Amino acid sequence: YGFLFLKNITPLEEMSRMVLYHRVPCTKIPGEDFQYAKETEILSLAEAAEVYHLALGEGFDHKMFRRQEGTFYSKEALDLLDLAVARFDVFSHLADESYQKELDDILEYMIFTNEDKKKFIQTIMMCIGFRSEIALMDAVSCVCVSKQLARKLNLAPENEEKLYYASLIHDIGMLSIPAKIIEAPRKLTQEETALTRTHVSREEKILLNRMDSEIVAIATAHHERLDGSGYPKGLTASSLSREQCILQVADVVTALTSERAYRKKLTKEEIIKTLKQDVKDGKLHRQV
Repeated sequence: YGFLFLKNITPLEEMSRMVLYHRVPCTKIPGEDFQYAKETEILSLAEAAEVYHLALGEGFDHKMFRRQEGTFYSKEALDLLDLAVARFDVFSHLADESYQKELDDILEYMIFTNEDKKKFIQTIMMCIGFRSEIALMDAVSCVCVSKQLARKLNLAPENEEKLYYASLIHDIGMLSIPAKIIEAPRKLTQEETALTRTHVSREEKILLNRMDSEIVAIATAHHERLDGSGYPKGLTASSLSREQCILQVADVVTALTSERAYRKKLTKEEIIKTLKQDVKDGKLHRQV
């Protein structure tokens, strides 16, 4: 499944076969028609080292893998692990999490094409599906509704593209909310509702300085309302763009057309009635 996921949904199609072979002995990794054979050997050893380091703590000794040199792990991969420990003290950096800044520094200098960026963002959305199939379907539905509304309103192509990306990742912050709360087959408590609402601010913290600020602004306003009754910032009509208003409507429609653990999905007539009431109450954009 990991292989198929990387092959079909991410920009890593050429490397996807690494997943198929990263848990077999180095002697069984194909070399002739597979350009990432050496990287797969390294991935195999790196994964094992991470697991044992986490399990054994201070009792971990990376030299333990030498007992399987030439059978399960290649000498070249083991020599690289020795070098990583001697030159970079890699396991100390894992233990104190200082590697995260180093990784951020590396990512600052990586260059991606627009197509790669699009695929990576789609990958992030698909990752929601690992937590909840319903959440993934909601994300796809919201993208489709937003796209149709943008066309009906004759949005400029560049604005439609920003709306597309915003609708794609508008609920990524939900990954930080415990599944037992999201999937609770009952009405949430006040504390659970308050925690769930933090998904927007968490999302903003994650996305700022990593994505176009206009896309972030659209994505993080999907629970705002024209009358200021929304969250997290209580924005009003004068502060909301057309794209933000579209995503708000698309998000409401998506929620109402989806079945939840605590209620059935609404009919078309019920949804239209709800939308009209929200417009009457000054919450949703009348034209949208």
